[in-house]
Amino acid sequence: MKIIKLSDGLFEVTASRIVDADRIHDDLSFLHRAGMLTFGDLTTRILHDEFTRLGYEIQLTDLCFEDDLSIGLQMPETWYLNCGLYAPSISMYFNFLNLKEMAKEEVLYTRNALVCNDFGHIAAIEIYIQDELLPSLDAANKRYFGTPRTLTECMRVLEGWDMERLPRLGRYVTYADFIQLWCSINFPDYKSGEWRLGKEASRKLLRQSGTTNVREGIKFFWQHYLEARSEKVALEDLEIDILDPSFQEFRQPRYVLVGEDIFADEWLDTGHEMVFRSFSESKILRYPRLVVSNGKQLKTAKLMQKRFPSSTVIMFKNPSTMPSFTMTKYDEVKEGVSREVAVVASGLRHIHKMLEGRNDKR
Repeated sequence: MKIIKLSDGLFEVTASRIVDADRIHDDLSFLHRAGMLTFGDLTTRILHDEFTRLGYEIQLTDLCFEDDLSIGLQMPETWYLNCGLYAPSISMYFNFLNLKEMAKEEVLYTRNALVCNDFGHIAAIEIYIQDELLPSLDAANKRYFGTPRTLTECMRVLEGWDMERLPRLGRYVTYADFIQLWCSINFPDYKSGEWRLGKEASRKLLRQSGTTNVREGIKFFWQHYLEARSEKVALEDLEIDILDPSFQEFRQPRYVLVGEDIFADEWLDTGHEMVFRSFSESKILRYPRLVVSNGKQLKTAKLMQKRFPSSTVIMFKNPSTMPSFTMTKYDEVKEGVSREVAVVASGLRHIHKMLEGRNDKR
């Protein structure tokens, strides 16, 4: 791995061709102990305001917007930060899902075409330090709470979605059971007969009434249990939900990690592809990966510096002849390790130690 300081507040990390698998857990543990929180998305959201000021019209991709809205936790009114050992992995996972959603809708090359032509299809991650962020939220009387599991996924468990088709939901069963038990005691409108009906029956209720008893119960749960905890963020929490749309304007991460432009022109054959699989439709979509750097990463990083003047911006690159560094987790394993996770964890650890060692946040 090669790390270069390009200017004040701007670093470039070039990954090695082979990563040290033995160091991945140690690097992730270091970031976790340092209290690093992550928020990942495509630059069309992270730089939305800057792109708009430059005259671009931006159409955002909102994953599961209707489900989030139904439990009162939709973007941009709510911002979700990941914490815990696999926080970088979770953000990269959602970065990939944003691209996958556009691929499934067949708009990967047409949505936000002008800005992507100029700045690329680039994924990024904002990094916050928990002991810095939470006191600032408290001082500004901003609402937030921590949760050990993503509540939208717990909702799917409690509506009875098929876990054989969605095996990831198995990780949410224990906490979902706790939510149902709490609601059965504390939620005044609890109707046990409307829980775990299955996805289609729950969807029918949703179409008929605009909500389900499960969704109303989860909304009541976070408002009256999670928000009411004396310790707003507990050690076991893996997500922090910030209930304030103004976070979009005032947020200033400690670090911003910027990947490379991901895709080559649609008609090119570069010998490398990003593959999207739709398991429900048995559909496979393939898009050519960029191999030769096109300068859009640096252009994006400089715009990040303008948007976040107090942040350190770190560009992650692959060696020449390798496909671009995507800042995504395309194995679709939400909490796990991959080459990209290893590179980010190692590079961020080295730069954080370097800057903290001289007591210089830039």
